[in-house]
Amino acid sequence: VRTGPPIDDDEDLAADTWAGLIPVHVGVGIPEPDELTGDRRVPAHVADWSRKGVEEG
Repeated sequence: VRTGPPIDDDEDLAADTWAGLIPVHVGVGIPEPDELTGDRRVPAHVADWSRKGVEEG
């Protein structure tokens, strides 16, 4: 894994093969409570933090 554009040798560029990159993103989703804790509400600091991550994503 690295950053930057693909680096291909000249002989690779002549091949009939796809070359490129696949962007990978890391994000924050909506909190999912543990089933064992019952109906406890998500704490405000957790909801605020995760919502901020979703809005920025």
